[in-house]
Amino acid sequence: MSRSSHFRLRRGFTIVELLIVIVVIGILAVIAFTSFRSAQERARTASVQSDVSRAVKQVEARKAQDGNSYPSTLASVGVTASEGNSFNYVYSATTDTYCLSSTSGNTSYLVTSDDRRQRAGACPTAAGLIAQWRLNGNGNDSAGSFNGTLNNVTGVAGQDGAANGAYSFNGTNSYIGTGQPISNTTGSFSIGGWVYISTAQAYRAGFVGQNDDVEMFFTANNQLNMYIPGAIVSCVIPYSGWHLSYFVYDSSGIKQYLDGAVCASASGGAHSNGGSNFNLGGGGIADNTGNWLDGRLDDIRIYNRALSDGEMQGLYALGAQ
Repeated sequence: MSRSSHFRLRRGFTIVELLIVIVVIGILAVIAFTSFRSAQERARTASVQSDVSRAVKQVEARKAQDGNSYPSTLASVGVTASEGNSFNYVYSATTDTYCLSSTSGNTSYLVTSDDRRQRAGACPTAAGLIAQWRLNGNGNDSAGSFNGTLNNVTGVAGQDGAANGAYSFNGTNSYIGTGQPISNTTGSFSIGGWVYISTAQAYRAGFVGQNDDVEMFFTANNQLNMYIPGAIVSCVIPYSGWHLSYFVYDSSGIKQYLDGAVCASASGGAHSNGGSNFNLGGGGIADNTGNWLDGRLDDIRIYNRALSDGEMQGLYALGAQ
């Protein structure tokens, strides 16, 4: 064998060839990892959907068997979640309705008694719920001690169609007043509820809020603004039907939700620690007085935490209580 032939046989890879091999290996690794993550997500989705389907069958079977009402807990019908999953079951004895969801990691699916089609989202828990005005024939707070006083409001059908399940505000002198500040007692928060408008609103007409701290009010016709000192966002509320609108705040900033989805967001914002009263529909929301809403409200809530996107989807799916 010649010396030159011997040299060619012993020659290794060039730098360029090594780099090409490394790049190819990297591409194959990314493809494999992406495929693995995708397979994991599909498996997780299938698992939570299977849990929801199995639980719903047992819940519905219990009501059919008893001929009375849905079970108050999943444990009472022997439902347990698969390994790695967790259930959340929210039951209302008042309306005999439920929301049921299963969660694994960041994957959640839910159904409600009114709509048993599975969709993404998690039923909201009661954690951090400090006030809830169901507005079912009174202004009482079913979650805390912030009972509201009714002022010139009229009982109407609620978002769920129940008689006297909401209140109508006349745009002149209607409001529900709590007589005390609430929003500035929280750090992070989620505040909102169901609103129905069918006509253009007066400038600064109020939805809910507390002057100079957390203000939810209309400006141009049906443009709903959400304000905390240092930040403001706004979205358009359609004129027909009920819509769920929420203002969510934490250290990252503010988000406005419409019907379970984010419609606007901004960074910044902070409580003013103002001492104005928290009101619904007017009586001073964006100003010291006035701000009269011409529309209807149902199931207004305050949480002392920022609800997740999945929980907002769940609130929308659950409907007013």
